[in-house]
Amino acid sequence: MVKKIVYFVDLFPSKSETWVQNEIFSLMQQGFEIKIFSRDKKPSVTLQDNSLFVKNTEYPKGLFLIYFFKNPIRNLSLFYKIIKAIRKDFWSDTKGTRGKIQVLKDLLLYIHKWDKINIFNPDLIVVHFADARADFALFHNLLYKTPYLIKIHAHDVFRRQNLFKLKIDRAYKILSISNYNIEFIKNRDKDIDISKFNVHHCGISINKYEFKSVPRNNNIPIILSVGRLTNMKGFDTLIKASSELHKKNLTHRIIIAGYGPDKEYLVNLSNHLKLQNVVEFKDYCSPEEVKNLLYLSDLFILASRFDKKNKTQDGIPVAIMEAMSTGLPVITTNTSGIPELIEDNVNGFLVPPDDPLKLSNKIEEIFAMSESKLNKIVINARLKIENDFNLDKLNIDLKKLFEKVPESI
Repeated sequence: MVKKIVYFVDLFPSKSETWVQNEIFSLMQQGFEIKIFSRDKKPSVTLQDNSLFVKNTEYPKGLFLIYFFKNPIRNLSLFYKIIKAIRKDFWSDTKGTRGKIQVLKDLLLYIHKWDKINIFNPDLIVVHFADARADFALFHNLLYKTPYLIKIHAHDVFRRQNLFKLKIDRAYKILSISNYNIEFIKNRDKDIDISKFNVHHCGISINKYEFKSVPRNNNIPIILSVGRLTNMKGFDTLIKASSELHKKNLTHRIIIAGYGPDKEYLVNLSNHLKLQNVVEFKDYCSPEEVKNLLYLSDLFILASRFDKKNKTQDGIPVAIMEAMSTGLPVITTNTSGIPELIEDNVNGFLVPPDDPLKLSNKIEEIFAMSESKLNKIVINARLKIENDFNLDKLNIDLKKLFEKVPESI
């Protein structure tokens, strides 16, 4: 039976991937011994609540090559064994020169951490995302046949990853946050066997969110949107929808909580549309601050879209789940796996992406909706989270899956 688990991660603890921390913490509470290996250096600032994760995380130290030549015979042997095992896929299933360099870099970093991974001697390796993080699970499996499980999310699905087929073939299980992801891979990648894929949603700790039915009784309705300020989140669609409402003299406020590369563009857009007194940018907010904003607001909107330039989109955003759990009405788009969470006019509202006019019309419709109808929808939303996106239930399912893991693959 699985007792010791290794997680391979990127930046950790992460401000944006808090569901990974929640999952690990829950598994620790269930008695699993967990060691975390990060590909990135220790964050310069970590919250007090994350001290447990930092304590259990190994971070890169020094230059890989210096470490490599401290024990050249052993390390060259490890390097040769893994390169020999991946050589065919290294040439045929990596993304050009850059992809090959990334795999080699990951291999050197794996060797850098090899002794500490071996000392811990995991029964299972768990990786979120099938990107470079999963390379480490593959390398260890090739040497020791240690079973590994990959949970696929969004960017790692919509852009084929290095060594993708080999990582899938050798995995114990592939979990997906949505059925949409599985169908996407099935249609795109004819060389991938999807028989070992299963849907296992991301979820939230439902007990952390008190349900409060509408209305919130704000004199000026507050619309909240939360997420990283990137193209795929569609914040510009929301700002343009606000402009449409402004033209109709429909008074409202918008709070955008998040940080990211598109902030300057979004601020300039807001100013250009003369919405500087309507749209407020909060930058990064802690989970507790986001929760307070949820209870302050009247409506939650996430106008997700497919990012054509970077060829990616959302999975099923956790921010939507958090809003639904608090009793806040939600408008979002019918993209990716979101319709697996939101059923239009049943537990929330769906609009097409990149359509500010339809979004503004839906906002206007909700502001005019009867309290009884809106309450029915937000109650359904809370039940959806409790039944299908409840982290406690999902982790019980995960534990049952771990109980079936073979000793080696």
